[in-house]
Amino acid sequence: MVQICAILIQQTYEVSAIRSCSAFALRTATSLFSVDANKLCSDAQSDPKLAPTKEVISFRAYAASRRLNRLRRNACKMYQTEENARLIK
Repeated sequence: MVQICAILIQQTYEVSAIRSCSAFALRTATSLFSVDANKLCSDAQSDPKLAPTKEVISFRAYAASRRLNRLRRNACKMYQTEENARLIK
């Protein structure tokens, strides 16, 4: 029972050492296992990326539809030119 409590206390200490970015905690945590402290701290401080709004998603779909329609019209025009008509015949 004492060994189980000691293991739980050690695991709790390791998790709290990872979550806090103090020099002592990181030095202790890295001696127990390999941790990239710089990455842990920089990930926690980085700004979260916001999801696109409905307007942005709608505009992207509208723009994609316009580009595809323009491509389709230009392909039809190119197919119907006299040069291509001669090649096809």
